[in-house]
Amino acid sequence: MTNARPHGYRGMLVGAVILALSATACGGNASGTGVPASAAVPSSAPTQVRIAVDSFALGSQVWVAKDQGYFAAENIVVVPQIYQTGVAAAQAMIAGQADLAPVLDFAALSVLSDKIRILGAIASPQPGFHKLAVRASFTGPNDLKGEKIGYVAGTAEDYITTKYVEQNNLQGSVTLVPLPSLFELVGALKTGQIAAAWVWANGVTQVQQDTNLKIAANDSIVPHQNSIFLLAPADYAGQNTDVLTRVLRAFDKASTFINANPQQAAQIIASSEQGDATALAAVLPAQGYGLGMTTQQMAGLQEIAQFLVKAGKLQLVHDLSTYFDLQPMRNAVPSKVTN
Repeated sequence: MTNARPHGYRGMLVGAVILALSATACGGNASGTGVPASAAVPSSAPTQVRIAVDSFALGSQVWVAKDQGYFAAENIVVVPQIYQTGVAAAQAMIAGQADLAPVLDFAALSVLSDKIRILGAIASPQPGFHKLAVRASFTGPNDLKGEKIGYVAGTAEDYITTKYVEQNNLQGSVTLVPLPSLFELVGALKTGQIAAAWVWANGVTQVQQDTNLKIAANDSIVPHQNSIFLLAPADYAGQNTDVLTRVLRAFDKASTFINANPQQAAQIIASSEQGDATALAAVLPAQGYGLGMTTQQMAGLQEIAQFLVKAGKLQLVHDLSTYFDLQPMRNAVPSKVTN
């Protein structure tokens, strides 16, 4: 597990209960806008749900739903836990430290087993999030022959890197170097330990500020369909259909809020995880927040699964669809589950 930074449970639980009671008394939500007093907090004790998120945008709906009172309206108290990457968040969930984890498709498949269930998609990011960072002298893919390319194993960036190498017939002529996180990727680029890497978020800004480096392309040059999925342990999913339905209803409201108010959402998210609001505001509109499970999203996941199986990185024991539990998603947003 990498750089886990879980928030304190006791303080957050007490704070959430106080906020919920305040919302009931004042006729508003945690921010003073949104949820009517009559719907804010049912009389029964709220259900605690632990959600592991990454330190950037994968937890966007969690932070917004919490701030805007959408979880409180569903009688849910969410305890967010921050990890360096989505993979680390998923691994924390597998270890029993969390109940749910939003994870990009590649990372979801990298941790998939009979003990995991995919609850459906919560976002469909547009291409362009990852940027190819290279030395300033770079003129084309052939310049990378004989060089080292960095990547973060178990992430979508891993998939993009491998597909780029294949697309440009660089197999066998480059060395792929696994690194722990974006921080190490940028550091290795700056010190010349690697010649290229696909970077994202504030890593792009750091590359652009270095005169020895430049951004050569974005991941739209590597055809792929990305989705962000919500994962749960199989036992937890099987025993908590109603709880998960309520969590997903809150996620759906948060998605609408983020799409309509990306700047405000960026401030909420940045404040919640001590992040960069400017960097978040730049990427939120392209994340395609919205719940569902379409045939296109399933096809995209199948393509990545086939890629991983062929590469020897994934062994599917059953058909991919058997790893899904879409009942809570069907309950929460019935018109958006078309698979």
